[in-house]
Amino acid sequence: PAEVQVTNSSCTSSCTVSGGGISAPATGCPTGSTLQYSVNGGAWSSTLPTYAQTGPAQTIRTRCQCDLNTAATSPASAGVTTAPGNCSGPAISCPPQQSIAAGPLCTAQLPNYTSMANLTPGCGTNTIVQQPLAGSMLSSGSPQSVTLTVTDALGNTANCSFNVQLTDVTPPTITCNPLTVVINGQSIQPLTASSLATASDACGTPSLQTSVGNISCLQLGSVVPVTVTATDARGNSVSCVSQVTVTGLPCGMSAPPNGINCVDGNAASFNPQTGVYTVSSSNCFSPPFGQTNDQSAFVGRMLCGNGSIQVRVTSLNGLGFAGITMRETLGGGSKKVTLLHNRQTILRREIRNVTNGTGSVNNSVAINRFWLRLVRVNNQIVGFTSANGVQWTQSMVASVAMNSCIQVGMVVYGSSPGSDVTATFSDVLFVGSSMQNLQEQVTGSVVDLNSLDLATMLFPNPATDLTYLDLSDLENQEVELILQDLTGKQVLLQQLPEAPTELYPLDVSSLPNGVYTLTIRIGNQPPRTVRLLVQH
Repeated sequence: PAEVQVTNSSCTSSCTVSGGGISAPATGCPTGSTLQYSVNGGAWSSTLPTYAQTGPAQTIRTRCQCDLNTAATSPASAGVTTAPGNCSGPAISCPPQQSIAAGPLCTAQLPNYTSMANLTPGCGTNTIVQQPLAGSMLSSGSPQSVTLTVTDALGNTANCSFNVQLTDVTPPTITCNPLTVVINGQSIQPLTASSLATASDACGTPSLQTSVGNISCLQLGSVVPVTVTATDARGNSVSCVSQVTVTGLPCGMSAPPNGINCVDGNAASFNPQTGVYTVSSSNCFSPPFGQTNDQSAFVGRMLCGNGSIQVRVTSLNGLGFAGITMRETLGGGSKKVTLLHNRQTILRREIRNVTNGTGSVNNSVAINRFWLRLVRVNNQIVGFTSANGVQWTQSMVASVAMNSCIQVGMVVYGSSPGSDVTATFSDVLFVGSSMQNLQEQVTGSVVDLNSLDLATMLFPNPATDLTYLDLSDLENQEVELILQDLTGKQVLLQQLPEAPTELYPLDVSSLPNGVYTLTIRIGNQPPRTVRLLVQH
């Protein structure tokens, strides 16, 4: 016979499964036989099977049985299997990770994502709920997990989850501050971003970077614009400009707070526009006799080997002395040679040959001789004074054995305990192998001989036995020196492959008294001459 006819059941709008049915085959058995049914391989029966509305599935086969001989049957059909319907639960899938732009406070309200779900509905009305609820506040940090849950009319549920990341799109806030950098012996001063600017960010602490990492002593007297940039964790950045004013002392110069054995009594400043040093001493006193423990303000630098210092004492406010010194250390009992003036009539010379020994003090009258110079050649130190910085007179000579590297600089102290004294110094000139002109080191320029003041390079002048020539500005250049008397007779010839950086001595002890001409030649440049007076 033919197969039974099957109508499968389905879930209705009332959330019940119905509508399934089984009908007899369209073509039955021949006359004299009976149509039989078998469900799922069970016993054969002439009764039409009943459809199982909610399952399980039924496989129904048919055959014909002979009425006169029940043992005689036709072959069974292949069978038909039912597919009952069902009211199963819903299915849901979530959107991919979402991003929300954070507000100024690094927070944002969670949107309603239910409409973005991909839903296979269950029975009846399906309801989607979001957790956390829409409108909840998100803050910075790890991504927020959001769960969507769908429930159908029968209470069947399904859920899915996805992440929501709060994205910071707001740059930090930044405020730049002006800064003053004081150079006091340092070749460079590191800059810290936190000293130049303050920054904040609602989503965390921003990092700070500066466009300039260091301030150089070569920038003394200038205002350096420094850009400071604040960057947050998301890479948002903002910048401002801080104006850094560079003050203090020139390269190599320093003024320790205690000066020379004067606790917190030392102060020094420098005006890059005028080249004037201002040095103040507070409660610094060195007695005029029996000096064993100096006290003075000090500003200076280190000299290694031979060299000189020259200054002009331009003012002195308060009763005391101002001048120059060469000393082994800044300790109060250091070996020393000091040349000072009180800006009235007194020139003072101080010498200490033995550490912590009693120094000698000698005063003399020197009216308007405010230009002072000390020259070191090995262990000999010679002092000079001048009224105009051109004509120099030897004022002292001392033999003091000190270390190769010594302290050289300007000193100021009061005439009585507890006094405050301030002095100014102009035309400050240091010469020595450890004091090369810094600008020439940077540029590597060749010095034009015509640009030099030869009168200040030769001292003392007049000379007795030795005079010194400062050739440090001509470093690494070949120099020829010719000394002639007034008749044109050559009395000295010196050819130097390289100009020395230390003071170059000229021995005139064997020359008769008189006026001589010193000619200096450098390469192909026109020669220059300077007059030298020899007086024994």
